[in-house]
Amino acid sequence: MASPSHRLLAPLRRTFAVAALVTCWAATVHGQDVAPAALPATASDFSAFVPIHTQADDPDGGAYGVWAAGDGFKASFGAGTLTFHPVGSGDQHWRWTTESIGGFVVTASALEAAPTRFTPDRFETQHDMGVVEAYDLLDGGIEQSFVFPNRPEGLQGDLQIVGRIDSPWFAAESTGAHAELLFTSVDTAGIRYGKAFAVDAAGRRLELATTWDGTRITLTVPAAFAAEASYPLVVDPVVYSGAVHNDTMHRYPITSVDVVRDDARNQIYYAVTEEVSARDDDLRLYTCNDDFSNPQLVFADITTSWSTEHANVATIGGAGKCVTAFHRIFGTTEHALRWHVRDVADRVMSTGYGFLSTPSDQHDWLADVGGSRTGTTGSHALLVWQRDISGTRFANTSSSMAMYALLDVTGTGQGVLATPARLQNPGTGFDQEHPSATPMAEGGTNSGWPVVWQEWGNLRGTSQFAWDGKLRRVNIANGGTLSTGVAFLRPTITQRAHCLRPTIAGDTGRYLVSFAELALSITSGKTDFPQGNLLAADRIDWPSNRSSPSFPHVPVRRFSRGDRRYVNGGIAYDHDSRSHWVTTAVDTVLDSGFAEKLGYRGRLIAYGALGTYSNFDPIPGGVTYDDDNGRFALGHGRQNPVTLGWSANGHLFTYDFAHPPTPYGVGCTSTGAVPGWDGTWYAGDEFAAATLTNAPTGTPGVLRFGSYPRQTPLLQFGMPGCFLHLDISRMWAMSAPITTSRRGGARVSLPLPEEYRPSDLYMQWFLLEPGANANGVTATPGLGMRIVE
Repeated sequence: MASPSHRLLAPLRRTFAVAALVTCWAATVHGQDVAPAALPATASDFSAFVPIHTQADDPDGGAYGVWAAGDGFKASFGAGTLTFHPVGSGDQHWRWTTESIGGFVVTASALEAAPTRFTPDRFETQHDMGVVEAYDLLDGGIEQSFVFPNRPEGLQGDLQIVGRIDSPWFAAESTGAHAELLFTSVDTAGIRYGKAFAVDAAGRRLELATTWDGTRITLTVPAAFAAEASYPLVVDPVVYSGAVHNDTMHRYPITSVDVVRDDARNQIYYAVTEEVSARDDDLRLYTCNDDFSNPQLVFADITTSWSTEHANVATIGGAGKCVTAFHRIFGTTEHALRWHVRDVADRVMSTGYGFLSTPSDQHDWLADVGGSRTGTTGSHALLVWQRDISGTRFANTSSSMAMYALLDVTGTGQGVLATPARLQNPGTGFDQEHPSATPMAEGGTNSGWPVVWQEWGNLRGTSQFAWDGKLRRVNIANGGTLSTGVAFLRPTITQRAHCLRPTIAGDTGRYLVSFAELALSITSGKTDFPQGNLLAADRIDWPSNRSSPSFPHVPVRRFSRGDRRYVNGGIAYDHDSRSHWVTTAVDTVLDSGFAEKLGYRGRLIAYGALGTYSNFDPIPGGVTYDDDNGRFALGHGRQNPVTLGWSANGHLFTYDFAHPPTPYGVGCTSTGAVPGWDGTWYAGDEFAAATLTNAPTGTPGVLRFGSYPRQTPLLQFGMPGCFLHLDISRMWAMSAPITTSRRGGARVSLPLPEEYRPSDLYMQWFLLEPGANANGVTATPGLGMRIVE
């Protein structure tokens, strides 16, 4: 009959592979399906308010103009003019041009020569007769006023102000009532021109008549009041408001969102683009707190001189900079790469931008930017983008190229872009689209950014081939050298499949690629759409000292359907655990967005819903890791399915809470050995390990596991003062034998499979100490912990 010590320490006499331990562990606790959890919006909206501002002229697009925006509108200003663009108005607008003031005609040449000035909330025109025409920016509209310093010389009769209106909207004619004018169209987009008042320096206030004849608005101050008034006299207010547009559309449709966290100052940069009309997208960049509170606008690109699309943002830790990459569209003729660089310490709105000049037949778009983590060295960002050469009129050609260039952000200004080059030149007959760089490189002189893109071989036929996922590394050394190795991403099905819009995240040689996969049985030819019938992940190891990557695990299928519906989105890496990633995606059939947490093999751990939508396809959002709070922050554009209004939201994807591993009970080793845990207690952690400290040196031992604690005295087994801290009927795994180090330590690596669901784990070390008791075996206290998602 075997002795009790043999029953407890049997693995000391034989080999028991840790891999078998992990397999046994997973089989023991697995069995619960992954269930979605709604991710609450921590900030329901980022204000649409943009102060009055201008930018430098674009070398390709011309003048920016003077612009501002509020809830439901944007507007531009010029000498004696206001152009108002309500939400839902498409390409239509409403424009006021001052034609006469107090009987004096304001000619076009006089307006052109009139001096103007503006502050963030007020735009003024100084007319020849000394009258100041002003526009004050409000959240819901713009307040118009005319300030008369003196009674106009030679004024006979009423004092009138006349403005010509250019607009496709209609308002009922008014012959002089004190009433607002309501301009509407068939789709209800429009504005209100508010009731007018006159107020003199003594505070006397008079309701004014507003006349509208279908072309001009006339404001009339009666002659008697004008003659008796104390000057200065103000005709005020007249308010232009977005309140008459479709009241449920509080924001423009959102077309892209990206986020990045600046760890040095614990702030998030939030970039969002919005579709004002079919040919006009606007860009706003905010900084906010880690929980998306206190958003503050720091850059805006809202002119109608061009459309600004597809914003991506990253920080460069060593330089203390933030870079936002985007492209501008000038009419239908040109797509051009632009970027905005700013100090992360600067929370004041600025308007600088950098640009890449290209020939008129060359079109650069769909830019992505790679940065580096706070605390690292280096002053470069990586820009990657898609280039098409299609003549003077833009087209997404069948020979697109994936481009890259390093951006040196040293010093002030918008940085210096290196000469662009192709990520790979496979020869003629290839189409390369949607390049994406890892958002955070590890920094330093040997760092780099793995970059992924999708590629089609035009000469290979159509029915039997697919979009390939390609992977290459851009090294920061020597001005951005490329790795010699170029790898293919692996689909999850045995036959060839389309790899669509891949994205990548990671650092220090550990990366995960997420992509939408589309079976050839669903679409066998070339497809221009991003939807796949499943979402896939491919884990990659690519240290900086290797010319090509390795693939430590099989590619993983996360969701799979019989129709194409999934669009891949952003991805971020937990550089603390070095094992977890969070991705975003949308289901265009269910009109819903969601985020997924993946483990070290790329397998799904948990996912959270970001909301459902209506009328518009949802937009995949951006995601970034917050190491100070141990969570992921997501930015996402969302449409309310009831009101149909859009909002820019922030969400937090947190790890489940659990208490740290806790020792319990007493031990009986000769040195007071203590069990411990290294790494996290989250499912999907590759580097979790059970540890032992303060043990006798060079001592054989074994680690045993169970799912329930118990305290059983071992006196009857010849081990006085020792206890078994596990329920012997529920002990289900044991480690391979170990021997403690010269410092009395031991470690058993225990990767936590993604399949784990919240479950309790208990463990205890047993050591061979001849002479310590009759059996020569001692035990440590127990260690209890909970494995969570």
